[in-house]
Amino acid sequence: APWESWSEKLRDDPAALRARILGDLRKKLPVVGGRVCEWDAVNHPAGWSGDGGVERVTGEGFFNEVFREARALSKLPMWINEDQMFRPGRQQDVYFNIIRQLKEKGDAPDGIGNMAHFHRSFVPGVPDMLAISDRFAALIPNLQITEYDFMCDGDEELAADFTRDILTMAFSHPAYTGFVTWGFWEGAHWRPESALWAKDWTPRPSGRVWMDLVGREWSTK
Repeated sequence: APWESWSEKLRDDPAALRARILGDLRKKLPVVGGRVCEWDAVNHPAGWSGDGGVERVTGEGFFNEVFREARALSKLPMWINEDQMFRPGRQQDVYFNIIRQLKEKGDAPDGIGNMAHFHRSFVPGVPDMLAISDRFAALIPNLQITEYDFMCDGDEELAADFTRDILTMAFSHPAYTGFVTWGFWEGAHWRPESALWAKDWTPRPSGRVWMDLVGREWSTK
């Protein structure tokens, strides 16, 4: 995972880093219990820096240990989660190889999460997203868009078009079981311009797409 302030202090102490992560896991899972329906057991395993992240310090196979420890404490589904799954390159390939290694060692995640944070500088087409989804679904046939947003630099029609495309892509693919937006209202969003609803609660074009598809066309009675 990407380094944070607490873990930066432990980069040169593998034993302390392992103990901190596993101790946190052992504390939280029993306390939360059944209040959630699934766990993001390993988040950002590939990261952005390319330096190998936590496993470079703890040693290869630590993610396997995390999944085993988590499953010993909870019967809930255990997912893995990473960004830029639809962007060709290092992050996608490292993520794929981590999941493959977990599966080969008998510690396959129950599902694969795609954070799906997008910027208008890179807008993949539906055929590419479907092909990459097929690639990952061949490992674990349980996928989810987990943190969707689109930075449009003011081009709200582009945001609406892409929101329609990625929703349709996921809805059409048998491996997808969920689609989560990383915020929806401009007044409480880490990237306010990505919000589906403006601060005055007026739906933006992408918000209207969401309502039309999720709330009407694909909704049953």
